[in-house]
Amino acid sequence: MECEAKTMLQEAGKVANKIYFLEKCLARTYNYKDGRDITYWISTGNDFIGAVASYYMREPSYKYVETLEGSVLWEFNYHILECL
Repeated sequence: MECEAKTMLQEAGKVANKIYFLEKCLARTYNYKDGRDITYWISTGNDFIGAVASYYMREPSYKYVETLEGSVLWEFNYHILECL
């Protein structure tokens, strides 16, 4: 899938139903603490990104994941992978 810069891949408070493999991308994972935006992971091409704990444990995430530039990525849907 292709997406533009600033595309939100995961929002806090929601269960992650997808994780992503970044073919060509720059993306970040962040959260808010004390009213501040805290980036704690930057991913580049040939890397995975997503709220992995939420994806596997099926609990709401506290993480946001967004692209920082136009991107090419592969998405892995939880329900489809479970069927496999």
